[in-house]
Amino acid sequence: MTDSILVQFIASQIVLSTPTAVTVFYIATLLLGLLTAFFGYRILRFSLVLDGVTIGFVVGVGVFGVMLGEMGNTVGLILGIACAVLFGLIAVKACKAFIYFIGAFFGGFIGFFIPWSILSSLGLDPVGIVVGIVLGILFAILLAKGFYKMFKPLYIISTAFSGASVIFLSILNLVVDVDTYNANLFAFALAEIVLTILIAVFAAKAQFKMTEDRDMLND
Repeated sequence: MTDSILVQFIASQIVLSTPTAVTVFYIATLLLGLLTAFFGYRILRFSLVLDGVTIGFVVGVGVFGVMLGEMGNTVGLILGIACAVLFGLIAVKACKAFIYFIGAFFGGFIGFFIPWSILSSLGLDPVGIVVGIVLGILFAILLAKGFYKMFKPLYIISTAFSGASVIFLSILNLVVDVDTYNANLFAFALAEIVLTILIAVFAAKAQFKMTEDRDMLND
């Protein structure tokens, strides 16, 4: 579900020194995208581990790194890796509990960030923090319960779109050079939207068909 975030982050951070390394990297991400888009729910536990690693890294680097003033350095990277490993292990050992956590995580993030950013922009930062915390907790509880109840369709749709995005980005980086991309930004942005939706719809239909009698949470 978070594969596109992970791929884009890695691609922005690493330096691929040779054309061969670039090709190998994006072929690997293309295969990951295909696997996620068309088999995301079938490989649920593997997908959840990827989600756990990604969310853990974001929490470690973004949250703890900012709080401790260590973002962007070696300590921040260590925090990110430690949280990635921890969250990945939780995803493996407590699959159902982790599903509640995913819903709570995104619910809390949405509930806090939107009101806080709006009120802060109006010069009401202390109020924004209080309102954000209250709504963050409320949204975390609501989305945790709702996400678990509607898990299968939501997860299939989210992995279809996430995988489709990775597929498009991987193919784009394999066949289009930087100068061509920069000269046609609007065209490529439009193509990304249209093709990602088309691939995602096709992939989601395939996933629903393959798993119509399966409940991967309890299999």
